[in-house]
Amino acid sequence: MQSNASFWEAVLGAGASLRSSKLRSFLTLLGIILATTTLIAVMSVINGMNHYIAENVSDMGADGFRVHRMVMIGQFDPKKYLEMQRRNPELSREEFDFLKSHATMLQDLGMESDRQTKVHYGNQQVDGVDINGVTSNMATLADVQVTLGRFLSESEDQRRQQVAFIGADIYTRFFPSANPLGKTLLIEGRPFDIVGVAKAKGSVFGESLDNFVMIPVETYFKIASFPLPQQLRMTLPNAKNAGYFDLAGDGEYKLNAVGHNLVAHSMPRGASKASGATKRPKRGKAGGARPKRS
Repeated sequence: MQSNASFWEAVLGAGASLRSSKLRSFLTLLGIILATTTLIAVMSVINGMNHYIAENVSDMGADGFRVHRMVMIGQFDPKKYLEMQRRNPELSREEFDFLKSHATMLQDLGMESDRQTKVHYGNQQVDGVDINGVTSNMATLADVQVTLGRFLSESEDQRRQQVAFIGADIYTRFFPSANPLGKTLLIEGRPFDIVGVAKAKGSVFGESLDNFVMIPVETYFKIASFPLPQQLRMTLPNAKNAGYFDLAGDGEYKLNAVGHNLVAHSMPRGASKASGATKRPKRGKAGGARPKRS
């Protein structure tokens, strides 16, 4: 009975204190509510962004990585950019071919190059369209989903045919109520027949992920007005299991000596000069690779 009375006395005393200091009680309660709400909101936003990036933005898989000639994260630094230009040599098509034939732990390897240009259909025009020259396996490596038609084929790439696989923005802009398959787009005045349409991905921070046209990479190289790309880009899903990464701490990984040698030092620099070729090598960026599973 005594402990019961003490409990109710404490409750009555707390109630009396709240009534006598209503403003202080209200502000204390308001602070607790705001702090809890803010914490829940921030955690929800972070979780939502992680889920959105994993589902819609990332096309490499959890273990993938890409190799670029120059990578700059954060604020652009012109001095650092010029240093990287001098330090990092341009990666060539010959190096991609070397990787494809010598990287025995890779199940697949693709190449991609891109630029922005104008695209026409009839009297309509879209500016700033990403023109991506890709190998035929990039649909698998970059998780490109087809909603109409098909993706580019290996034979079309080898024969340098002028065919195109378009993004959802191009589809809705030029063909809002028509079937685009078999229609002809003009890319810098050159006709390209549409063979397929990609599933819409939406936008990230206001920038559309569907404003693109993919063409065979050999066709891309053939077109004289398209500059030779300056970057090599690779994607290696499950690269940790293949032995290319070491744990750096806090869930982060770094490219180890094996991976670094694979993508940088073991490639035949100047191979075209050694063979006596005088033609400038085609530059490319490898778009994806998939290690073999044991």
